[in-house]
Amino acid sequence: MKETTKQEFFAHIARALGKQQDENKKPVFDILQTGPQNHMMVDMTADEVLAKFLEECGKVGTRCEMANQGNLAEVLKGIIKDNNGTTVLCPDMEEVENYGIRQMLEEGAGEGLVYQKWDASLGHDEMISIARDSSIGITFPIMAIANTGTIIQPSDIRSGRGVGLLPLTHIAILKKSDIVPRMTQSMQKLDEMYKADPDNFPRNVVHISGPSNTADIELIRVVGVHGPINVTFIILEDK
Repeated sequence: MKETTKQEFFAHIARALGKQQDENKKPVFDILQTGPQNHMMVDMTADEVLAKFLEECGKVGTRCEMANQGNLAEVLKGIIKDNNGTTVLCPDMEEVENYGIRQMLEEGAGEGLVYQKWDASLGHDEMISIARDSSIGITFPIMAIANTGTIIQPSDIRSGRGVGLLPLTHIAILKKSDIVPRMTQSMQKLDEMYKADPDNFPRNVVHISGPSNTADIELIRVVGVHGPINVTFIILEDK
């Protein structure tokens, strides 16, 4: 809201209450424009941002692994094995092909691996059932926040929300260059994305910080009540 509009709004309320407005009153501090968030952590290097992200992920129980495009499939296979994965639900995205993920899963059929693709044409109920029965869900976040160890996961027709929510283990694959220092930068980037292409902006954007946790009952921490028990982030080194 513009400052003049604010003044008119509050002047109307003041008159209704029979109060006199102070003409010499200083303008209200605008935290969105001049707050400290615009200066915090902005000078960090990419390696410092990554180090902070890894530190915060460790605090909330998120496993992190580094990889590159050449060895990603093997790193992913090891994580799936560590989590006793069988059916692996993947989004209908080109990254699954480009990173060799589908090929790795299909070649691992003899080891008990099952490749399952998210297919919205099968209908909501069918895909929710498939996601619930999958042991691993793989997603590709659009961004991550170092200060909280958080990924920003969109949902659309190619990758429904259930991919990273319903399987026991969620594996998110993100690029190092997509990790920003704080939510200040992530909100700015999301705003830019929407303004650039509002029609194709994700219908749902979820912030995920580690495995599902709750301590509602007697302050006893329980993992996995509202989502995956295990969460792993694979960070891809930039070329």
